[in-house]
Parts: sequence; C-alpha cells; structure tokens
Amino acid sequence: MFNIIVFTRKSMISPYNLIYAHLAFVDLVTIIAYVPRAWQELVRQRIYSFKELRVYEWEIASFCSLFTAATLHQISTWITILLAVWRYIAIAYPLKEREWCNMKAAKIFISAAYTVGFLIHLPNLFEINVVAIDTLLDSEGYPTSNRTIGVPTTVYKTHLWETRKTSGFLAAIFYAFVPRITAVIVLSVYTYK
Repeated sequence: MFNIIVFTRKSMISPYNLIYAHLAFVDLVTIIAYVPRAWQELVRQRIYSFKELRVYEWEIASFCSLFTAATLHQISTWITILLAVWRYIAIAYPLKEREWCNMKAAKIFISAAYTVGFLIHLPNLFEINVVAIDTLLDSEGYPTSNRTIGVPTTVYKTHLWETRKTSGFLAAIFYAFVPRITAVIVLSVYTYK
C-alpha cells in the first residue's frame, strides 16, 4: 500500500515508478481477492455444516475470488516481464533507454499487460457452472450414504462444462503451461547475447 502511495507522488513520477506502482497495486488486489476463499476454507468450515458451506452464493463468490486472483497473478507476471525487459534495455542499450522506455511506452505496455492477463483467463468464465446436487446429509449436516438417517438435501458445487472435462489435458496446457513458458521465452530472448 505504501509503495503505491510513494510511487504515485508527483515528485516520483517516472516510467519505472509507474511500473512499480502497478505491480504493487496488482499484488495488493491479488491478496485481497484471496480473502473470500480463505474465509471459506479456513474459518467457515470450522463454524458451519457441509450444507451451510455449499450454498449457491458462496460457490459463486469462491469462483469469482479464484478467477480474479488468477487473472491478477497473470497480470503481475506480465508487468514483471516488462520491468525485466526494461532493465535489460537500460543495461544493454543505455543510450536508447530514454527513447524506448518513456512514460507513453510504460502506459501502453502496462495496458497491454492488463489486457493480455484478462484475455488469457476470459474463457474460464464460460467453462464453469454451479450445479445443484441432491445428496443425503446426516444430523450434523455432513454427507452420508445411509438412507435411514440421511436427510435429502440440495447443495451446490462448481463444475467444469463438459467441453473442458473432455479436453482437460489440453486446457491445462493452455491455461497453465503456455502463459508461463511464454514468460520464460520472452525473458530468455531479451537476456541472451
């Protein structure tokens, strides 16, 4: 939080400080985005029964929390790559650094990092479905297979659409491997001499 305040002061405005401020902002919001999920996993599980945990609203909140955190983490990765490339330019091409690494370029590349990070995770919004599941719960509110003591109840759970289930390996490669290997390749290309 203090990083954002310091780097956005008028006397501190520079292309590098703009990148640092956005990196601090994205990291701060990423941490905040995990709070609902942490609350669900760490606190609510100790207080509420299974039935009370699996309500529709909490499943939606949990998914939104994870989607936001994953998207912001991706944005943070791209801003870090931008910073690394600019540092390389400052060392390898010191006479061109002021021309290439100016405030206009910083704004363009930071906007691109936000756009790319969001677009990479956008398909996840359309592949998740919250479904109602009929189950039997015991007197304490936990799932049971015993039909004599079980009470029929509807709980909610997040599921992947059928298209994602059938192409799970390809989706894992696209959403997990490709963005990270792209970052490694970009950094390798700029640091190889």
